[in-house]
Amino acid sequence: MKLMFPNGEFTKEELEEIIQIALEMRHRVKEQLKKLGGMEFYDVNFSYIDLDDMSEHYVSVPEQGGGKLIPDGMCNPGQVYTVSRGKSGMLGVFRLESQMLPGNGKIERTGLGNDSKCKEAVNTAFNYLKRCDRKSRRHRGCCRQ
Repeated sequence: MKLMFPNGEFTKEELEEIIQIALEMRHRVKEQLKKLGGMEFYDVNFSYIDLDDMSEHYVSVPEQGGGKLIPDGMCNPGQVYTVSRGKSGMLGVFRLESQMLPGNGKIERTGLGNDSKCKEAVNTAFNYLKRCDRKSRRHRGCCRQ
């Protein structure tokens, strides 16, 4: 900002353009980190809020395939989108992604931060699915309670 507008004077449109470029560049870095580190760098949506009308604007990169919060069409295997309230009470869209990797049948959670309730919910779902898997092997049927 200081390089482009050293006197500190700029229009809302000029500021918007700079914010979009900055978010796009940050998004590109995040996408490259995701390619290197897999789920450690989980998918995020970069956006800004216009304080005049409180509208949220999402910034995407062309290779991302659109600027929608939830892309059109089928998800990749192991992905699901859900809506829930965060700690602040604000609604949010969350993408849950699972991968099956060789190992000992344990779960590794990434991208949850320090939210103990969220971790507990993930553990509960994992244990339920694990139990269903054992039941279906034993009885060759559905998992029903």
